[in-house]
Parts: sequence; structure tokens; C-alpha cells
Amino acid sequence: VPIVVTSVLICILTAVLSLWLSKKWYGEHWFELAMGAYGQCTGSLATGLLLLRVLDPNGDSHTAESISGSSTVGSFFQQPYNVIGPMLMMSAPMMVTLGSVGFLLAFLIVGFVLFGRSGKPKTMQQIASLIQQYTPDAVELRRNLHRHPELSMKEVNTTRLIQETLQSYGIPLIQDVTLPSGTAALLQGGQPGKTLMLRADIDALPVQEKSGLPFASECPGVCHSCGHDIHTSALLLCARVLSQMREQLKGQVLFLFQPAEETGSGAAAVLESGLLEHYKPDLAIGAHCWPDLPGGTVGLRKGGFMASSDTFLIRVTGRGGHGAHPHKSIDPIVTACYLVGQLQSVVSRSVAPLDSAVVTIGKFTAGTAANVIPDEAVLEGTVRTVDPEIQALVEQRIRDIS
Repeated sequence: VPIVVTSVLICILTAVLSLWLSKKWYGEHWFELAMGAYGQCTGSLATGLLLLRVLDPNGDSHTAESISGSSTVGSFFQQPYNVIGPMLMMSAPMMVTLGSVGFLLAFLIVGFVLFGRSGKPKTMQQIASLIQQYTPDAVELRRNLHRHPELSMKEVNTTRLIQETLQSYGIPLIQDVTLPSGTAALLQGGQPGKTLMLRADIDALPVQEKSGLPFASECPGVCHSCGHDIHTSALLLCARVLSQMREQLKGQVLFLFQPAEETGSGAAAVLESGLLEHYKPDLAIGAHCWPDLPGGTVGLRKGGFMASSDTFLIRVTGRGGHGAHPHKSIDPIVTACYLVGQLQSVVSRSVAPLDSAVVTIGKFTAGTAANVIPDEAVLEGTVRTVDPEIQALVEQRIRDIS
């Protein structure tokens, strides 16, 4: 009885210790770890008690003879059994202690590997709290941006608003790199480490908004229909949160608000500015809102995700004439319409089914009057691909067709 009581007390103490240490060290994960450690501790107790019963040479049903199955075999095992059995029985509390503590340490080590140091859950809780605190301001900022959209390379007021907001957060702007519009800022962490670049685009599209929202675009023919107002306000929210935790950061965070994403010229401007060569980010992250995903989720995939964007222009030259005498002219509109149909076969007949590409004709310009055949027709479109080889293939097929 004293041996059993001692073993039970040991397991209770180690279980309590596992609860206390797990909650202290691992925050939100403490319950799962503690229950696992407790289960292993009780398993150690059960193993110890089973050893007591099996190795008791005076037991009624678990002697060496009954275990071996016959008196002949039993006599063979009896002598070493009678020597080892009492030794193990006397050391049973020590066995339970070692087993319980060993399992406890194993679970605490697993917890450290899975969930990191004690500060990690507290850090995540702090981030969540700051996001919740600052979200109303971010929503209002986004609606302000949505009301006042600006086209590519014309984001003057947008850039000014971003710069003023960053400075109000105590994040210094980068002055030694010049961009035509847009801006960059650097947040220095309190500890040494690598450089992370976070990027958002800021320009709008030449589209008339018809949403009827109370914060709809106030600029005729221009609106944030691609979500860059969300990208900008989200990155500013991120900058504000991180600025409140700068002493905990290891390394530095480079915030890039890129202009002219819609025309493709903004990325080139950033590269030409020398920003990346000067600050040499170890990792760059750019996100895009995606209406097809439920709110609050993040979409990830291996390999290429956001496609490259190429533009093309095809000019079809004919011979103009009166609409009543088409046989005396060479109609470029008919030819251009044929080209539109043939360009759709580039993806369906030249790109492998498991690869992806998009060819879109977004603008068709021809003619000045209903009864006049024009001299030329102009097609303008875009190509989207996620693989350089497919990009080259699509370009060549467009050239072949046109």
C-alpha cells in the first residue's frame, strides 16, 4: 500500500507540474500539452503498478511459474526471478518517478519545438489586440482612399496621405531613393536580424464606379475596382501594429507602396530607383485581396500565383471606301474580327491543358462613321501567364497569327 500511495502522489505532482509549466510557457496551447503530459504520467503509473503485480513472487496468480506456463519452465526462471523481482518491486516508486518525469520533459520539449519560446503566444495575442484596436481607423482610411482614386503615375495625393500616415506612426520615410510616385519607409527593429519587405500597390483604374456605396469614387471615370485601396490601408495597418512592437522585432521591415501596378511601369520604376539594391531585402511579401475567398482567410499555393501581365497591339491596315461598295475596298474590320476569334485558339490549341494562360482583347478601335469602311482597325489586349516558357510561347503564337 505505501508503494502504491507513493506512486500515485508522484503522478499527481508531475501532472500538476505539467499543467503549471504548460500554461506558463505555451499560453493558448497549454491545455493540449498538459493533457498529453498527464496522460503519459498516468500511463507511467499504470505501468509501474502492473510491474508490481507481475513481479510479485508471492502473488496468487502472477508467479514466475504461472507466467512461464509450466513448472518445468517455471523452475528454470524461478531463481533469477526471485532475485530480480523484489529489487524491481522495491524500486517501483523510482521507476514511476523516472517514467513520469521523463514523459513530462518529453512533452515540454515537443511543446518548445512546436510553439517556440514563452513569448510567442503573448506576441500573437498582442498583435491580435492591436489589430482589433486599430481596425476602425484602417477602415476609415480605406474609404477615404476609395473616394479619391488616382490613376497610375498620378498618385500624388495618395502618396502624400501615405507619407503623412507613416510619419504619424513614427516610421521614417526613405529619402535617399526617388520614385515618380508612391513611397517607401523603413522600420528598424530593436534586435539585429534580416530585412523583410512588405509591398502594396496604390493606383486605381480608369473605370466609372456604379456601386452606389456611400464612399463610392468621387472622381469621374476613375475608381479602385482592383482593391488597391484595401492593399494600401492594410499595409498601413500592418505598419502601425509593427511600430508598436518595434523593440520585439528582429531586423528591419521595409514598407513599399508601389505606384502604377496597373500599367506595369511601377515595378520598373522601383527597380530603376535602386531601392532593392540598397536595402537588399531577404524576403518580399506582396498580397492581393481575392473576393472568391471567404473573409478572414489567406490563400497560398506552391509555385507561381499572381500572373505576369503583357500587353499587345495589333494594327490591321486595309483600304477604306464607302459602305455601299465594299468590293472596292479592303475591310480591316472583317480581318480584325477574324483575328479576335483566332487569338482565342492560342490558349485552347497551343497551351498544354495542365498549363495556364489568358489572352484577352480589351479594346477594338476602328472607323468614324456607320457607312464608311475605315483604312485601319486596332486591337489591344493583354496576356497573363505564370510560366516564362508559356509566356514566350503565347507571344510567338500571337505574332504568327497576326
